Amino acid sequence: MEGLKRMSSFASAASAPAEASPAPRPRVWFISNLTRGFGLELVRQVLARGDQVVATAPNIDKVMEVFPDGDAGLLALSLDIADAGQVQYAVDQAVAHFGRIDLLINNANKGVLGAIEEVSDAEVLQAVEGNLLGVMRMTRAVLPQMRLQRSGQIVNMSTFATTGEGPGWGVYAATKSAIDGLSEVLAEEVGPLGIGVTLLEPVPFRSDFMIDSLIVGQRVIDDYYDTSGRTRRRQGVPLGNPAWYPLAGVSSVIEALTAKKPPLRLVLGHKGYYKALKKLESLRQEHMAWHDVSLAMDHIL
Repeated sequence: MEGLKRMSSFASAASAPAEASPAPRPRVWFISNLTRGFGLELVRQVLARGDQVVATAPNIDKVMEVFPDGDAGLLALSLDIADAGQVQYAVDQAVAHFGRIDLLINNANKGVLGAIEEVSDAEVLQAVEGNLLGVMRMTRAVLPQMRLQRSGQIVNMSTFATTGEGPGWGVYAATKSAIDGLSEVLAEEVGPLGIGVTLLEPVPFRSDFMIDSLIVGQRVIDDYYDTSGRTRRRQGVPLGNPAWYPLAGVSSVIEALTAKKPPLRLVLGHKGYYKALKKLESLRQEHMAWHDVSLAMDHIL
């Protein structure tokens, strides 16, 4: 009889409906420097999947043109990443509104076109401000909240140009290479705190980069006619393939960034992917060719 009671009790427990698992908490994305390309498409798809977005731009009207009716999951803020006070205010507003920040997308992208000898200090400094210092300000402002959470992902927009894009893009590649180095070190610093870092390295795709974010060097030297000059002459040609617009792979990027362990580097586009592999092989061959000289330093040091 006792056995029957135990069996009956077991059967009742087994037949009881299981408690429903709580719905996953929406992630909060903070996206800086929105224009009309990758950033806005990212906002669309992030909102569509039920996450929340802090969308920022120096001219927030561009964001409101796309989302005129607003969205409960969207907080749009004016933000110039060159202004440290605005950066901190925007981060404070984001945390006050949504309670946390899960992903910071540093979407800064300031181009300078011209041979190294042609560009001025003032033109270089604009790229340094836009591509490096602004990213550092945003990152420093968000990290205290992510450290408090012991979670988060910092995503820095780099470029496949760091693998050698071509004449005329030296300053752009230099500032983006600086972001690469910064991100690799940052990943080591914040990894033990539960915070990840990802570098996005896209090929050019159709956007307003050539209109909104490109500085063309004012000085022109005839000797560079066939190198950086050729790039200048192509400056008016829209970047990328129309079939990519507004970047067909945004959904795949979102999937990668929300994976259990996102990558440190994510190359976007077949041209960038194979160019990166070619550079790796070139580096391997050169290191092997100069193996003896490299290791001879061990005896000197």
